[in-house]
Amino acid sequence: MAKFNVMFNQTIHPKGGYAKYSYKGDGEVYKGINRKAYPDWKGWILIDLVKTQLTFPANLDYNILVQDEVISFYQINFWDKMNGDKILNQNIADTIFEYAINVGLVECIKYTRYVLNIEPGEEMDNAVINGLNNVNADFFVSEFLKTRNRKHNETYKMKKQTGKYFTNWYNNFFESV
Repeated sequence: MAKFNVMFNQTIHPKGGYAKYSYKGDGEVYKGINRKAYPDWKGWILIDLVKTQLTFPANLDYNILVQDEVISFYQINFWDKMNGDKILNQNIADTIFEYAINVGLVECIKYTRYVLNIEPGEEMDNAVINGLNNVNADFFVSEFLKTRNRKHNETYKMKKQTGKYFTNWYNNFFESV
């Protein structure tokens, strides 16, 4: 059975720390959590409290409360919703999770269903879980990545002019290929 902590240590833990950026307005990101996309995340309150400290942003990595909020965010918003604990193969769960945090869970589920040749939908239901638990893991991961990369290659060609943030996002997908 796939384990959240294994996935977290491989996928989220290495993600960059705090970043402030300006692209069509000011924005902040911490461990992949974008303030504009998730303004109500409890971690932002904790981050705001320590911004004036001289050791900011390095102090965030040692703030247990902030780190607990990061873990909770990814577990509640992605792992639990994709039924990660019900997926038997860690590599399959990691692949799905990593894509979900980049494009959203619904889009990721659509790709998962497509690769498994399951009726289109937006739910990680029993049909999907059963399909994932009965497919050859290497086959699924390979087909999932091919499908994902084809789609993002098409998107990249259409939106090439969007600038460096899109390019960074796009390159993130091709690190594992």
